[in-house]
Parts: sequence; C-alpha cells; structure tokens
Amino acid sequence: LVKFTGSLDTFKKHYSLLIEHAILHAIPLEIKCLGIRDHRHYPDERFIALCGEMGAKMCVGCDAHTVDSAADNQSFKTALELMQKYNVKFEKYPSLRPVHVL
Repeated sequence: LVKFTGSLDTFKKHYSLLIEHAILHAIPLEIKCLGIRDHRHYPDERFIALCGEMGAKMCVGCDAHTVDSAADNQSFKTALELMQKYNVKFEKYPSLRPVHVL
C-alpha cells in the first residue's frame, strides 16, 4: 500500500492489520525523519492518524546516514508535532528485542 491512492476505508482496512499486530506485540511504529526532510510520500498522515485512533505507540527514526541527518532537529520536531496532532503515544526509548514475524 505504499503511495496508496484509493479510498480511506480500504487504507484503514489493510493498515489496521499492521497496527493491530504492532500493538499486540508492543512494537512501536516509526516516523522516519528522512521522509519529512526530503518531502517524500512518508510519513503518511492517514497512517499516523490511524495509529492515534487505535492507540499505537510510535518512535522517531533519524536515518543517520550522515552527520547532518543525525542532528536534524527540525524534522524531529515535525515528527513530534504530527504525533501530538493525532494523539499518538511517543515511545522515546523503544526496547530492542527479537520479533517473530508471521
């Protein structure tokens, strides 16, 4: 569903499965600063809104491929503002652990 342009109902139907699984296994979903910084198709505000509706936690990834991107405070601030806008819980320090996929 990358760059999905169909109905909101179809978007929610499919992405809610991913979000539900993340909640069930206590896995925060990520807002990637690279998408904000480079004006890419992500993060998708519909996805962030659905995370807020469903009670999912999100974290922020800085995509630190360069020194400049690691210190991208503006994109980080924008990510936090998006989470606040859609009432998403911020997972500041996600734990690293093995995750078994379906």
